[in-house]
Amino acid sequence: MIKHLLLAIVLTFSIGMSNVLNAQTGGETTKTKTITIKKGNSLDLLTAIRNPDTDDALNTYFGHVFPPATKHGFKVDASFVPISAPTKGNFHTNFVSFMTWPNKESRNSFSKEAEKLSYDYLSERRKIWSVFNLTEYENLKEDLEFTVSSDKVYVVTAYWVNDTQSFRNAKNNASKKMKAAGGKFVALLGSGKSPSGYLYEPDVISITEWDNSETFNAYLKSTNQEVNDAGTRNVNQWITKFLFK
Repeated sequence: MIKHLLLAIVLTFSIGMSNVLNAQTGGETTKTKTITIKKGNSLDLLTAIRNPDTDDALNTYFGHVFPPATKHGFKVDASFVPISAPTKGNFHTNFVSFMTWPNKESRNSFSKEAEKLSYDYLSERRKIWSVFNLTEYENLKEDLEFTVSSDKVYVVTAYWVNDTQSFRNAKNNASKKMKAAGGKFVALLGSGKSPSGYLYEPDVISITEWDNSETFNAYLKSTNQEVNDAGTRNVNQWITKFLFK
């Protein structure tokens, strides 16, 4: 499963995002998938920008890193690929991926084993990706489950909050407007922690579902975004499609 998903990601960055996404949906029956991440699992959220001309290095990286990672229970659960420029912020990530471990101990066991590899995966990672933002959520307190569809778009938003009450009030008001405009909440994550060297720690990550980009952009234009994002000091937001294998 991981090999097939990684191949899809490689194809996305090699032959073009639009070609891959069109191939997924053109003339095909709508695909759906339910993502289930269990209570107690540890979740890694990854946003990254890959350097050009790194196909061979990427394949070598996967070949060295993923066998020991999968041995410790690692799996790629979901990847979302932006289909346009960011709607908020100026971070042009190539993808947003949800990856899990059975628990934080299994992630730590992999790290210890990886340190003994003759292949310097951390050094090679820096050559492959110009940006590699990793956020860890240790031992989730409850299940995280959501369903995605190939005929929908998914808006992924990262919030850095500086006024909790203002943010809460703003989001309560915005959620009513969002639902009236045709959007719905799919998933919500609280704050995670980045390991040393990978500082990307939004306080809230949300995923909402929309029929298409036009519907979401119309919603943005119809509402006051300064009011909607009250209580925040920074926001990253992308309109994405789910990457089906």
